[in-house]
Amino acid sequence: MVPAVNPNEFTPPADYLDFIKKYNGTERAIGNNQNLKLWGIEELVKLNTYYEVDRYAPDYFIFGSDVGGTAYAFNKQNSSIV
Repeated sequence: MVPAVNPNEFTPPADYLDFIKKYNGTERAIGNNQNLKLWGIEELVKLNTYYEVDRYAPDYFIFGSDVGGTAYAFNKQNSSIV
């Protein structure tokens, strides 16, 4: 299980869990001047706490960013990516 995720509240998609267990995060260019950073396991706890996600966006679990101000998150209700 990924830390900071209460399995009674939210379970990330299986393919995400498989990826994060295998690679523990990554950062890659995904286009012209665009990046994607998937946070490592130890960053998930730290950064969701730092950004006060439970306070300001309690229906979401942030798992990464574009390294430029945009966060990527799972909707805890349906696991869609926002």
